[in-house]
Amino acid sequence: AFNLENIPVEVNESQYPIIVERLEFVRDSGGPGTYRGGTALRKDVRVLANNVVFSNLTDRHQFSPQGLFGGRGGPKGRTVLNPGTPEEQRLHAKGIYKLNAGDVVSTVLSGTGGYGDPLQRDPGEVLRDARNGFVSPEAARQDYGVAIDATSWRVDEAETARLRRST
Repeated sequence: AFNLENIPVEVNESQYPIIVERLEFVRDSGGPGTYRGGTALRKDVRVLANNVVFSNLTDRHQFSPQGLFGGRGGPKGRTVLNPGTPEEQRLHAKGIYKLNAGDVVSTVLSGTGGYGDPLQRDPGEVLRDARNGFVSPEAARQDYGVAIDATSWRVDEAETARLRRST
């Protein structure tokens, strides 16, 4: 059995027959708000042996985290066995599964809900989120009413003012 909790990759790989192939934040997964919710984390683990027991103890697969005071909710989490293959299978949030060499388990934690009206978020903070890969330029425009020029990585102030007036 192996543990996918927040244990350093090197520790997991040295103790279990696995390789962590992906560990990353998920873009556009923090609930929009004056204060953006925390982004989801994705971890993909490849199993290197047969008859490995995987105990999945995750949350928020059925109900999205809610936002507060005008903030929007974050997306639900999910656990997928062998994503992107013909054998792809959604796993229940609570379950024990037997895995074999070559299987990949992809766990995506839920993002958290935002706090406050997203249109009140400082455009400079939205730009910083976009530069850091937490928010796409498309989500900046749609969720926050902030127009970002993805070539120069600057806020288009006139377009942002127009977007925020029209919503």
